[in-house]
Amino acid sequence: MHIVDWTKFGLWATLIASPLVVLFVASRAIWSLKTGEIRVGYDGAKRQSHPFKFWYLFLVSWFYVAISVMFGVIAATKLFG
Repeated sequence: MHIVDWTKFGLWATLIASPLVVLFVASRAIWSLKTGEIRVGYDGAKRQSHPFKFWYLFLVSWFYVAISVMFGVIAATKLFG
């Protein structure tokens, strides 16, 4: 009987997903800065000319990037360290 090590599977999934999340967030931020639109909510509703557009994108993007990188580093150290 083969037993799957779900901890290792989860760590590999996190290690693979981490850079993908960073790329997705960066592409959304670049797209929003180019078009001037910020998509808010799951329905993709648009808000035009958000007064705090730059700070909103900066803070939200870096929040997601920081968390994603943190989980990626934790996964890498658990797998390889």
